[in-house]
Amino acid sequence: MVDEGIDLFVSSFGTSLRKKSERVVIKLPDKRVEEVPLRRVRQITVASRGVAFTSDLVESCARHGVPINFISAIGEPLARISSPAENATAATRREQVRAYDDRRGLRIVVEMVASKMFNQMKIITYFTRKPDRIADDEEIKGLCGRIAERIEALHQLEGQNIDEVRDEVLSLEGGAATAYWQAVGLLLRERLPFPGREHRGATDPVNVMLNYGYGILYHQAWSALVRAGLDPYAGFLHTDRSGRPSLVLDFVEEFRQPLVDRVVISLALRGFCPELEDGRLSDSSRKRLAGAVVDALDSAVRYRRQRVRFREVIERQAQLLATSVRGEDSYSGFRWRR
Repeated sequence: MVDEGIDLFVSSFGTSLRKKSERVVIKLPDKRVEEVPLRRVRQITVASRGVAFTSDLVESCARHGVPINFISAIGEPLARISSPAENATAATRREQVRAYDDRRGLRIVVEMVASKMFNQMKIITYFTRKPDRIADDEEIKGLCGRIAERIEALHQLEGQNIDEVRDEVLSLEGGAATAYWQAVGLLLRERLPFPGREHRGATDPVNVMLNYGYGILYHQAWSALVRAGLDPYAGFLHTDRSGRPSLVLDFVEEFRQPLVDRVVISLALRGFCPELEDGRLSDSSRKRLAGAVVDALDSAVRYRRQRVRFREVIERQAQLLATSVRGEDSYSGFRWRR
C-alpha cells in the first residue's frame, strides 16, 4: 500500500513544532505531544498566531520539499516558505508567458470559467435533489438555466487572445455568479443568514466560512502549480498586480464549488452555526471547518473514469495546465460529478 502522506494543519495559539531525528514533534497548548515522521508530511499550514518553529525544522522541510503555509484568521493567504528548488524549472514558465498572448491562454480561460459555471450548477442541483430540500424547485431551475445560457455564450466567444475578450468573459462569469449565489441563498434561507457573496470584511457566518475555506484551497492550488513548474503570479484571466498570485486565482475557480462551497453548505444544512469572535471564526469553529475541508480533499471523486482523491485531482489538473501552455495537450477543466 502506498503511503500518501498527511497535511499538518496548525490552528491553536501556543503550539510549537520542532525536529527530532527524522520526526516532527508537535507540542500542543494543553501540553500534549504528538510526533509525525517527516517523510509522511506533505505540507504544514499555520492558521493561528503564536505558533513557534525551530530553524532545524524549517531547514528540514525545505530539504524534503515540504512547504510551510501561513493563512490569517479569516483565511487570507499570508506567506509560503518553500525550497528554491521548486522554482528551478524554466521552460514551462517561458511558454506560460508566451501563451498569454495567443489562443492557448484564451482556451485555458474558457475551460476554467466554463468548468466553474458547470460546477455551480452541479452543486445547486446536488443539494436540491436531497430528500430534505428547502428551496423552490422552479426558482432554482430558472437560476441554473441562467448559468447554462452563459456557458453556451462563453463557448461562442472568438478572439486571438484573452485581452480581446476579457470584458465579455468577466461579464458572463459575473452573471453566472449572481445566479449561483442567489440559489445558495435559497438553499440556506431557513438555516443561516446569507446576504450574498462578500469577500473582505465579511461578518456573516456563511461568507466567513467560505473565505476561510478558500484560504485552505489557495495553498493547495499554489503548491500544485509550483510543482508543475508554473509561475503562480502569471495568470490569464486575473490581471497582473504586484504580489498578486494571478494564476492561483485563475486555477482555483473550478475547485471552489465542489470542495469549499459543498462543505460549507453541507455544514449549514446539518445545523452547524459557527461561533464568531470579532467577525472571525472561533478556534473550535476553525477546527471544525478546516477538518471538514481536509476530509473533502482526501475524499474520492470521479476524474477521467477513475475514482481519485480530490487533492490528487488538483495536482493532475496543474500538470495538465503545464502541458497545455507548452502546447503538448489541450486543457480540460475539472467538472465535478458524484
